[in-house]
Amino acid sequence: MTGFGAIAELAVGEVRSPRPSVPSYLTPDQFRLAADPDDTAAFGRLAAAVNAAGTGKVRLTRGYTVYSTVPAGALGYAPLMRFMHVNGLEIDCRGSIITNAYPFSLSSPDVAPLFLMQWCTDVEIHSPTGVQSTNIALPQANPIPGTQLIVPAGSNSGILVTNPQMTGGQALFDCFVGTYVGLVPDEGIALVNPRSYGAQYGMVFAGSGLASSVTGGYVQGAERAIFIYDVGDIGFDVAAQDCLGAEWCLIGATLAPWVENVRGRFTVLPRSAPSASGSDTYVNLEVHPVAGASIRDIELDLHIDYANDTQSTMARAFSFTKATTGALGSLFSNIRIRGSIRNMPVSGGNAVEVFRPADAPWSGESAVGIVLGPFVFEGSDEPAFYCDLAPCKSVGQMMYRDVKFPGALSEVNAAPNARLSSNAVFAGALISP
Repeated sequence: MTGFGAIAELAVGEVRSPRPSVPSYLTPDQFRLAADPDDTAAFGRLAAAVNAAGTGKVRLTRGYTVYSTVPAGALGYAPLMRFMHVNGLEIDCRGSIITNAYPFSLSSPDVAPLFLMQWCTDVEIHSPTGVQSTNIALPQANPIPGTQLIVPAGSNSGILVTNPQMTGGQALFDCFVGTYVGLVPDEGIALVNPRSYGAQYGMVFAGSGLASSVTGGYVQGAERAIFIYDVGDIGFDVAAQDCLGAEWCLIGATLAPWVENVRGRFTVLPRSAPSASGSDTYVNLEVHPVAGASIRDIELDLHIDYANDTQSTMARAFSFTKATTGALGSLFSNIRIRGSIRNMPVSGGNAVEVFRPADAPWSGESAVGIVLGPFVFEGSDEPAFYCDLAPCKSVGQMMYRDVKFPGALSEVNAAPNARLSSNAVFAGALISP
């Protein structure tokens, strides 16, 4: 008998056999076949199951090895897991490590994201950890082939990633808009306590990631710790150490005409042993050659310690650049930079370059509402504080406020009253307001 009638036939005290338990979460091992040489295919099947359901919970429970059998040069762009059109996704990676054993080399264009998302909402990823076993020596002139840990690639919103860690590879985090038709910039992404060791890039917001944040970040041995361009409404708190790229923190308008509303704290820790950083500048605000670009509403709190940096010409603490000597008609507006600079080395060059001399002339650009300070610089009095005032077209558009600098102030193209100051001391002398 079936249906409700079957209930009446149960003997008194009879216990019905329990139904087989259904796991509340998915694991890669549930999708691994005996013939699989490694864990690569299992992760792909897991992501396909989540996509089909439109939601899901995932747990990673052990160490995994992926991409170990793919011939060099064959990947192109191959995510380990691509989640698409998922609403409500939780991935618990605590205690697990994904090791990418793929043999990356400069001769192949291969990039391999581990967690890639598109058209996803309400996503939580906890403690994802990636390791790339074969790494390419840094620095390199261009982005290298390699593993990316977390990749929001368009039309995502509400992503929380806690305690992500990447060792080696190309990037811990790369946020951009992919090539599928209909994708729009991601928004509402929060990275909490990210850790990057030896990856080429720490965190990248490339035209995507509106209203997002990075808190408690640490990047070691990268070319670039954090890269924010062509996007707005980003907050970050990142410390960097032993990095070796031309610039460690880049905020710029490069392909789209603007970057705006960026609030950040950037800390450069002393090098762990005496060595040369090989860097041009720690923090760079740049309009790449694109006409009419603007960098606006930027507030930075910088804390830089030059201890153990043996570079013969010091890396600049911060710079304003345009990567060309041509006129772009760009605008630097409402920018405030403050902080502390410690242990400036006995070195030639400039500690600061506001409108870099290598990009002069700056008369074709405009600057409005630039405030430098409060700022304390400590160390050698040999480096100079350089500022080209040509972009300041009207009274008071450059302001030094509560600045203490041991060396000389080097200003060029100073129009009358284009620069104002309040309690600004250079080479032991208070400069006129």
